[in-house]
Amino acid sequence: MKRNIRNVLIATVLLFSVLIGYLLYFEFFKKDALLTSDYNRRLWEEENKMVRGSIVDRNGQAIAETVTEGNNRRRVYHGGKSMGPLIGYNNKQYGRTGIEAAYNKDLLGVETKNPIQLFRQDILGIDDKGNDVVLTIDSGLQEAAYDELDGRKGAAVAINPQTGEVLAMVSSPGFDPEDIDDNWKELQSDENSPMFNRATQGLYPPGSVFKLIPLSAALENIDDLDDTRFHCSGATDVNGLTIRDFNSTAHGDIGIDRAFEVSCNSTFINLGLKIGTKEMRQYADGFGFNKELDFDLPVKKSVYPNKLSKKELALSSIGQADVLATPMQMAMVASAAANDGTIMQPYLVKDVMDSNGKMKSSTESDEYLKPISQTTAQRIKDMMVDVVEKGTGRSARISGINVAGKTGTAEVQDKESHAWFIGFAPADDPQIAVAVIVENGGGGGKVAAPIVRNIINDYLK
Repeated sequence: MKRNIRNVLIATVLLFSVLIGYLLYFEFFKKDALLTSDYNRRLWEEENKMVRGSIVDRNGQAIAETVTEGNNRRRVYHGGKSMGPLIGYNNKQYGRTGIEAAYNKDLLGVETKNPIQLFRQDILGIDDKGNDVVLTIDSGLQEAAYDELDGRKGAAVAINPQTGEVLAMVSSPGFDPEDIDDNWKELQSDENSPMFNRATQGLYPPGSVFKLIPLSAALENIDDLDDTRFHCSGATDVNGLTIRDFNSTAHGDIGIDRAFEVSCNSTFINLGLKIGTKEMRQYADGFGFNKELDFDLPVKKSVYPNKLSKKELALSSIGQADVLATPMQMAMVASAAANDGTIMQPYLVKDVMDSNGKMKSSTESDEYLKPISQTTAQRIKDMMVDVVEKGTGRSARISGINVAGKTGTAEVQDKESHAWFIGFAPADDPQIAVAVIVENGGGGGKVAAPIVRNIINDYLK
């Protein structure tokens, strides 16, 4: 009898220990996932008890807010299609996406309720309001950037390189969250994928905008780089693979500065082969490739391959082969050159404020990566200014403002090339760094550079 009692006691203790461990596991490791899950019915019930907080831009302009109409509440969205992929939607039938999903617990205030709030809600039947989420986005710039893409598939990301604040994050074509219920089937079946956030989820060959990375490696590891002359005949043969320059242009004998201005593929292929796979991977990693970015929204990991053949290394040196980057990643690459070699941690949400206007949390600027030295960054900045002044990026010039930039034309099999441009301004004190891609748009200097020019001009003026 004593043995049986002991066994039952041991079994009971073990079962309770497992139960406690299970509950603690969810509390410490799965809490956030549960609080943002569309399958958590408790959160949808909270929607009936709480007035969902607003989402506002950096200037206090409402982007999403809850309005009361009689006995009903309705989520209202401002900003139209330019804001859709970024803000997302909050819908009982279709779930949540974007900022609405990522900051759902804050907007509902589910972690901040005290006993008095619960009493007001459950006993007195008085509605409480969730927290407001303040973004770093400038609504005017967001709309202007979206208009610049003019319905073409692509994306634009603008960052303050000194702080990491995301000033605009556009995916085109977008969608209007206000029209979700009426247009759901059309949005789901649209071949242009308007609900897909290309700025954070789109992975593209970066083409020549990637050349900042082999250039960085060369400036810091090749002692006689400035004295070296490269010969460009319009094409380079690498183990039987012919890689051509844009329009097969032969640049002749050329130095590194001029090679960057005219985006000479032959020069950068030779640089990549000289630098080698290990160093190229090291510098790509230093700029954020192959890293999970801790950001307010999910961001696809940009890729620079680990093991490369000689042909693949040559192609990767000009941003082709299996090199893939998000527009967010390339905006960060531009910001490194703009900010003395330092990439600041990018962020979208500046503050979370309670219903009384009291700050619940705030994001402070913080250093993320330091891929290159200040000296290297200054040299690259000067070379990017020359690209705009007398190279392939002339379409990005702005009267009275010194713009630094780099064009990219990324080849896509059996389709028109992707048009890229990355840049920042003013070059002597950068306030904004921008990356733009137009899918299958053609030449970066002709198509993407004017878009970046206008985004920068709108922001600075």
